[in-house]
Amino acid sequence: YGGAHGLPYIYGYVFDMETGNRLTLRDLVNVSEADLKQAVTEHFEALMEQNGIDNYWDDAASQVYSTISLDSDNFSLKEDGIEFQFTPYEVAPYVMGYQIVRVPFDELGIELN
Repeated sequence: YGGAHGLPYIYGYVFDMETGNRLTLRDLVNVSEADLKQAVTEHFEALMEQNGIDNYWDDAASQVYSTISLDSDNFSLKEDGIEFQFTPYEVAPYVMGYQIVRVPFDELGIELN
């Protein structure tokens, strides 16, 4: 979608391998929504520091904080945590591409067996 720059989107779907049911973020994490927002925002701010704060919109961190919720669907599971994806233009100019924030499982109250 879009004009000169397309507007891509990443869809991540997580399923329970035993039941086949789709799992939501709410099904996976064992922290409050406030703690989830805080964890994702802190990791996003570290990403901003790494990539140069001036490369992001002035309100990028507050945008991340306000959009993340237990009902968010912009996530996927990785070996060491949950990855949250932010589309081009959402928190930074198109040239910055997707902004991907990985939060370790333990920070989300997830214990792996």
